[in-house]
Amino acid sequence: MAVKKHMNKGWAGLVATAASMAMLGAVSIVPANAVNDVNADVTEAAAGPFATQAVDDTVADAMPDNPNAALPDKVAASITDDDTVVSEDYAVNDSGELKNIETGETVTDTKLVGTESQQPDPLAKTDGESFIPVPAEEVKQKVEKVKGADAVGGDTMTDSSSTDSPNDVAGADGSNGATDGEDDTADDAVAGTAGTVSDKRSAQSSKSAQSTVKLASLQNNDYGAHWGTYNDTAAFFNANNSLFVQQAKGVIDVSVHQGTIDWQAAKNAGVEGAIIRISYGSGNGLDGQALRNINECKRLGIPFGIYTYSYAYDSALAADEGNDIVSLLRQAGVNPGDLSYPVFYDLEHWTWTGHSVPTDPNVYEGIVNTWYSKLKAAGYTNLGVYSYTSYLNSALNKASIHAKTRWVAQYGGTMGFTNWSTNDRGWQYTSGGSIAGISGRVDLNAFGTWQYDSKRDDVIKTLTRVDDIAEGDYYLGSALAGKYIEIAGGSTDNLANVVIGKPTNGSNQLFHIKPVGKGAYTIVSKASGKAIDIEAASMKDGASIIQFDSNGGDNQKWFFYRNSDGYVYIVSAYGDVHNKVLDVAAGNTAEGTRLELWTVNGGLQQQFRLMQKVQLSGNQSVSSVYSSGKTLDVKAASVWDAADIDVWTSSGGLNQSFLFEDKGNGLFAIKAVHSNKYLDIYGADAGDGGRVIQYRWTGASNQLWYLQGDRKGDYAILSLLSNKALDIKGMSKDAGAAVITYRYKGQENQKWSIKQSTSRPASINWSRYGKKSADVVDGDYFLESALTGHYVSTMGNKVVIGRAKNNANQLYQIKKNSNDTYTLISRSNGKALAVSSTNVVNGDSPIWQDVNASDSHQQWHMYKTSNGLYYITPVLSESNGKVLDVPAMNTKDGTELDLWGINGGSQQRFRLLQQVKLDGTRVISSDFARGNRLDIKAMSPYPGAEVDTWTPTKGRNQRFSFVSKGNGLYAIKARHSGLLLDIRAMADADGATVIQYPWTGGNRNQLWYLQGHADGSYTILSSMNDKALDIYGMQTTPGGHIITYRNNGQGNQHWRIEKE
Repeated sequence: MAVKKHMNKGWAGLVATAASMAMLGAVSIVPANAVNDVNADVTEAAAGPFATQAVDDTVADAMPDNPNAALPDKVAASITDDDTVVSEDYAVNDSGELKNIETGETVTDTKLVGTESQQPDPLAKTDGESFIPVPAEEVKQKVEKVKGADAVGGDTMTDSSSTDSPNDVAGADGSNGATDGEDDTADDAVAGTAGTVSDKRSAQSSKSAQSTVKLASLQNNDYGAHWGTYNDTAAFFNANNSLFVQQAKGVIDVSVHQGTIDWQAAKNAGVEGAIIRISYGSGNGLDGQALRNINECKRLGIPFGIYTYSYAYDSALAADEGNDIVSLLRQAGVNPGDLSYPVFYDLEHWTWTGHSVPTDPNVYEGIVNTWYSKLKAAGYTNLGVYSYTSYLNSALNKASIHAKTRWVAQYGGTMGFTNWSTNDRGWQYTSGGSIAGISGRVDLNAFGTWQYDSKRDDVIKTLTRVDDIAEGDYYLGSALAGKYIEIAGGSTDNLANVVIGKPTNGSNQLFHIKPVGKGAYTIVSKASGKAIDIEAASMKDGASIIQFDSNGGDNQKWFFYRNSDGYVYIVSAYGDVHNKVLDVAAGNTAEGTRLELWTVNGGLQQQFRLMQKVQLSGNQSVSSVYSSGKTLDVKAASVWDAADIDVWTSSGGLNQSFLFEDKGNGLFAIKAVHSNKYLDIYGADAGDGGRVIQYRWTGASNQLWYLQGDRKGDYAILSLLSNKALDIKGMSKDAGAAVITYRYKGQENQKWSIKQSTSRPASINWSRYGKKSADVVDGDYFLESALTGHYVSTMGNKVVIGRAKNNANQLYQIKKNSNDTYTLISRSNGKALAVSSTNVVNGDSPIWQDVNASDSHQQWHMYKTSNGLYYITPVLSESNGKVLDVPAMNTKDGTELDLWGINGGSQQRFRLLQQVKLDGTRVISSDFARGNRLDIKAMSPYPGAEVDTWTPTKGRNQRFSFVSKGNGLYAIKARHSGLLLDIRAMADADGATVIQYPWTGGNRNQLWYLQGHADGSYTILSSMNDKALDIYGMQTTPGGHIITYRNNGQGNQHWRIEKE
């Protein structure tokens, strides 16, 4: 949002401003008996002196499109017609250079233009105030007309058009300011005359009449755009009295340049909403006042939206900007449900050293679509584009961008942008607003709807009635963070006020909720036994909420309605129209602020959590109501931080048992019994789809949960952080389905049965990790950790990790036993790898023992993963999942290995690299492909030639040498060319082409290892990605294309390596 200093309007300008304010004072009330809605403040003005502002000093001295910005005294000759004026002082040329308008000098101040790697604050060049960029040609024309030709670089220009943009002013001939060729009527549905607008609305958009209409208390603009009423609602009109929006709200947009705002004063002055700058560009952090502005709007119940200024010149930078704002929104605690207005993408003609602003609408289309996709993926779907009319009609002139445009800057009398696609829209109609609580100028906006939207005036119809709440004791937590409903002073007296206070876990904050028929409930204080009641059964806004002896009256009965964010509105059952709710007075979070009755309006001060007090002693099993037989489960019984939570078939394991630790006021920490870690939302993600994990105790809100029971005895488990519920992702009924947080809808995949459990030690489901292998052939192997380049090593009596040394300390004989277990014998000391105890616990060290293959302490199972690596587990602790492990992934030479519960980490997986004597020249043939051999295609001697299979020949392109590179690794050299087998471009995906290529010095795409089979064949695997040499498409005829593919054990991956 792009005016540095404000122009001196002169006497005529002061008169115009004073008159505008006088008109504002005349529009506060509309007579109930008005036949037509009155555009109240223009009846006299349209016929009076303010219809001809085009001739006063304000217009004469103002920049085109910017009535609060002064014209320069002159324009330098170097400022061309094609340049863009971006502030009172500066213009930018096509090369992106910022120039002083009057001197033509290039501006190099990094605060204004940034550096190649650092974007500037876009508001710095305007001292924090908005300015609509305009073509330099228009500025030069106006300067020439007002100040003479000598003021424009000595150039003489022909003034072939009106000096002032027709959208800027009412016509000098006294017309109502319509643009050339435009009828002086509203678009389609609304026809206007001075002072009155006919009352037209669609048949489905009717609403009951009201006696008065509260108008926004913001100023009109300098050119006659003004506030009034339409359809019994506040409305905003073009200067020609045509409707812009009805159901209108007066909204300001703010940034750090407005300083520390007194938001209470602003709200009291009539501010009905705010659009808050959160950032600009990418990587520049939060706007200096964003966090405070957001929190104050939340505290006071001021509806708000967000904007970010874009510096994107391509889709890649737009993606960065999208990811950046998602991170900042989460950092600022802004959930999608907090936003009453969209997150706006501010697209303007920007200035940034070394970079050029896009001019092609197709480029901008990609930018906008990319940014949108990032926000939507994070759960932020209420989005919009902000810009100004001339930019929308040039660089942004694309139907898809116009379809997303919901907020436009236009400081003239008529909104020039007409290609609206949404019913809701906003007009930034002046940058010169003055609001109590804000020092200096501020942008003023009118937000509302083009066609009447009944939902905006009937919030209740947007909510879901809840009538299955379990009878029980509840704390009533306010959506105003950290506050609870309580009886003032813990009083037991009738008429005592109901107020809010900080959590105390006291009985004066605990209430018994009981269904009393027809969907209604009573709410009775546990401390006093008295019912929540409306004083004097008044239905007036502002009526006090009190406690009183229960009497069965409707003024003591309440309905519960839930919104899309899972909060409930507590709606009075008294009277015929149920639209009055419990409301924290003025959204004030001060201790002891009273509750009152108020018409529902959607503010946070009217939203509450029902946090049930439940006694849950001992270990609990949390079973899905939706997926029969499945329970909440720590995946694979992991004891590590960040292990995922899923649902799994009930086993009674300790990884399926949880302790609900009472943290007071209905909050619980939920601890996994087997690991002593707590249910947590990864990264404090407050959006839909938050990943639920276990993590060490931090006490943060993403580890605190509350329960809400239904009449069946089941519970929703909701997060204090986001108010979202534990949810089975995608409504899957599969074992292993992920558990996430998602907005609470009361669905069965969000309901859980919580019962005391009789647990046993966690049982490992090995199928999650791999398949028990019995096909490792006897031989000598190096055991390389998946922490690549580090090998299991013998160091005295210890088993350690070490870098490759290609010696006996790192070589092991693996022998298969009759019970399909394996013994691993060190070639350096001749001893067997063993465990010291039958009860292996986390952290135990493996040891060396004299070989006794029948001793179960020396027996190991191998579990092969989907990518061909192995978990190595002692038979004695296979059932509880202990495996060979590199502690804390510490690869320092000499780090002693231990045994630890399986968690899927790379520190627990190993590759078996068989040591095979392969001297001399070899041919490599495939039994699967009928004896066809590995072959360099067409005997090519050139780098990049592909490898295939071909019928046996005497050609040297079918002869290979296996060159040992140590520790079981080989380079495979084609004898005819001297080039090595290589994975083209180090491609990691399945299907990568195998070629020949010169030695590159040890890159792992040229290093291979072998694993033998009982029939004497081998699988040849890449040490880069553990994928196998494979005949594409399982082709058996000559010409089969050789690729790498995941190791699946199929015949087209088996090769005979035979000496010539």
